[in-house]
Amino acid sequence: MLQLIIRLLNFRTPRMYCFCMISLLLVLASSKGPPKASSTLLKMHRLYVEQAPHDTTLYNILQVPPNATSDKIARSYRVLSRKFHPDKVEDGEERLQQIREAYEVLKNDATRLPYHQYGLMEVSDAAFLLTGVTHHKRLNSYEIQLLSLMGYVPGQTLSREKRILYLAANIVERIRPLVEDVVSPSMILDVIAQECAILKKLPLGSNILRCIGRAYRHAGQSVLRQQRFKKMGEISNYLRENVHHTKHFLEAATIQGKLLLKEKMQSKADGVVNLPKIECHFEDDNLNDSSLYCYNDDFINQDEHQKAQAAILESLQVAALWKVRKIYLDRTIRDACMAVLNGNYFFFPSHQTDNMNGWADGGDGWVTSKGRTITTSVGRIRAASALMMIGNTMVQCSKA
Repeated sequence: MLQLIIRLLNFRTPRMYCFCMISLLLVLASSKGPPKASSTLLKMHRLYVEQAPHDTTLYNILQVPPNATSDKIARSYRVLSRKFHPDKVEDGEERLQQIREAYEVLKNDATRLPYHQYGLMEVSDAAFLLTGVTHHKRLNSYEIQLLSLMGYVPGQTLSREKRILYLAANIVERIRPLVEDVVSPSMILDVIAQECAILKKLPLGSNILRCIGRAYRHAGQSVLRQQRFKKMGEISNYLRENVHHTKHFLEAATIQGKLLLKEKMQSKADGVVNLPKIECHFEDDNLNDSSLYCYNDDFINQDEHQKAQAAILESLQVAALWKVRKIYLDRTIRDACMAVLNGNYFFFPSHQTDNMNGWADGGDGWVTSKGRTITTSVGRIRAASALMMIGNTMVQCSKA
């Protein structure tokens, strides 16, 4: 709390003031004690029931629905382990290994909740992914492709300027067929949709694709709006830009406040004496969603309550990290888009320079792969339209 007050007194922009103010108010607004064990377990159960899973691969391996209870997951694991035991099934070792790995993730809320919400096998992977620090793990081609869309190169640390250069070059090659009108838009968009269908299943994949798609769309819309409405378009873009950034800061401030509030409540809960552990046994037929509502606090396993609290806290930490990194990702992607749309050169060789100031030197227009030149005005409109189409496709696929 002291750090928040210091930041509040030394704020530099209205957005940072709002960010710190909301976080501080949410912390100070809580005068309640630690949450009841029953309410925590109910909240955990609702998370699995109400939120669609990021990925269902592990649930499918264990042949359970995404909203299955821990008891049902454990029983399914025991049944499948017996069914695919190598002594009973020839070449069953590989399938049994998949079943064991899936159960290791889904057997407790600390690992299941991050997987259910973000597709994360380990919570720490979120920080490595969102900052581009991936030296510690081996990446497959799809993970490298997702990092490339964010402007990261595995094994390299790029400055922000070079990251924008790298992104701009990739964006040019992505929209080139649409600008040069050598391939039908439907064919290009089908390829992008197929890519997104795979990439969105990666950890935080759908969140990242949606953010990038919206940045593409926003950059394209701003250029087309300015082209159509001239001066009024510039004013409209300025207002929309500020509203957009303020919204992102408010979202980040809100989730940071929730996280601080949860940490405060967790620290209070740590000081409460644990209730005696009572084993609760349920028959499968009697265990359903409504049965959780009749639990009495005296019959809740306090150890399970603490694990659920820790899982929810970790989930909030990932959400808070994403909201903050999303601001920087959105800005970087849009800067790269605008660098392409505002430059005199639109073809790849001009982007090989390490100095962004050199982009404006030279001739006019978009030079096609066959050496034909498209004028700057036409090239900008086509490039902006292409970014809008690609952005819309990425956003739609991330939600599907």
